[in-house]
Amino acid sequence: METELANARESEFKAMTQAKLTETAANMEKGKTDELLKHVSEFHEVILHSKLAAIEAEKEKSAVLCEKEAELQLVTATLAQAQEQLEELRKQTEIVQFLENELLAKSEFIETLQICNLNLKKAMNLLWELERTKIEVDEIRGRENEAQVEIALLKSEVHKGRSKIAAAKATEARAESIKSGLYRNTSQTNISQIMSN
Repeated sequence: METELANARESEFKAMTQAKLTETAANMEKGKTDELLKHVSEFHEVILHSKLAAIEAEKEKSAVLCEKEAELQLVTATLAQAQEQLEELRKQTEIVQFLENELLAKSEFIETLQICNLNLKKAMNLLWELERTKIEVDEIRGRENEAQVEIALLKSEVHKGRSKIAAAKATEARAESIKSGLYRNTSQTNISQIMSN
């Protein structure tokens, strides 16, 4: 893009330089034309004096006059052509300027579009990241809920286990107590029998 802009500026500079050169050439040509016109005027005066001075040289003077008029016409045509070329060059310069302005406007528009596209991509990436984060948060919450349920179940199992252990200990204690009572009763019965014999 910068290369195209540089090329356009270089073309504009060349066109402006060419325009200046053409304008300078036209000015030089105009100076020559003015000089030639001055010479033509002087020739007219010479012809007039020649007519007054000698009628015998009328034909020669007429020939010289025709020649000078032809030169004047040639110079006039050259000047008109130079003016046309200058006008054409001016139009071309205006066209080049217009195209450069159009190119600059399009370049700025393209840069704006590129910036908008970049910002859009960033926004889309941010939205994607946000959506992914939401999904991850939902997954974490789901795992937390599952963990809470597992913890509740484990606590329930622990409570049941403790209850079973407590019941088993109580049963064992009762059994020991009964066993101990039976042993005492049996011992006392044996002792009573021995003593009665």
